[in-house]
Amino acid sequence: MSSGEINYEKVGFVDEIDEKYRLKDGDILFTNINSLKWIGNVVYFEDKKTLYHGMNLMLLRPKKEFNPKYIFYYISFHNAWFKKMACQAVNQASINKSTLEKFSLLIPNLEIQNQIVDLLTNIDKKIFLSRENIKIMKLYKNSLLQKMFV
Repeated sequence: MSSGEINYEKVGFVDEIDEKYRLKDGDILFTNINSLKWIGNVVYFEDKKTLYHGMNLMLLRPKKEFNPKYIFYYISFHNAWFKKMACQAVNQASINKSTLEKFSLLIPNLEIQNQIVDLLTNIDKKIFLSRENIKIMKLYKNSLLQKMFV
């Protein structure tokens, strides 16, 4: 979750788990117990894989009248608030439900939410493509260097 995405290589496995922990499309996972650096990190689940949420994560499932991806983007943007409000211990920090209830969400009507989500999603796609192009260009550069200097 540290990169804003679910890393399936680091997902644990159990034999049996209650179905209430199964993620649904549009669920948001919120890191509420971890080192302070990771508190408030969120991941938006829109995968077709079967996945269950576990410890140190809070499941946020917005009501149907809200665009869940809007809520995800809003929480992501206000990440610093959660870090500021977290209770810190020696190596752990946490944010509890009563503190979370103090967080104010500015929620426009659904049409505006959808427009904001469409815009930000398109930007995310462009960022992803740019990162992929950079990877390809680095490989190409290394290939040229290898041909020139070997």
